[in-house]
Amino acid sequence: MPNAATASGVVVHLRGICHIHYRIHARRQESEPETFFEVLGLNPNAPPFNVVDEWVNIDRPLYRAARDAIGLAWAEKKQRIQQERLGYGSEEDAELDIVAWALHGSRTASIYMKVVMPKIHHIHGAERLEALVKVCADQWNDGDKAEL
Repeated sequence: MPNAATASGVVVHLRGICHIHYRIHARRQESEPETFFEVLGLNPNAPPFNVVDEWVNIDRPLYRAARDAIGLAWAEKKQRIQQERLGYGSEEDAELDIVAWALHGSRTASIYMKVVMPKIHHIHGAERLEALVKVCADQWNDGDKAEL
């Protein structure tokens, strides 16, 4: 059973995750919010992401491969943003940065994969939005800052 400090840490990371999802949804107003992986164009079911405990922990073998895959996907999307003249500082650019940053954080990535993704990954449309709102509960808002 988690102690108060552990539970509190989960809440802080989950709050940040929820604020990021809320902001992306508020800007795009899509009935099916994208997962962080979809934002980056990554498949959470493919290596190195398919074995969660092997990539979300800094001392595990797939940690570096996951960070490299996230970084490469981020760089490719950044290049597209520049080619489409959306530019640095655009909302899409900021979303891309914060999503990649969240998945680079081992604790945040672990919570995202173990708490959020099982609830939203395999459902689509309005049901995904409903599930995300349910997971986030009173944290489904933009918050002051997405703190992770």
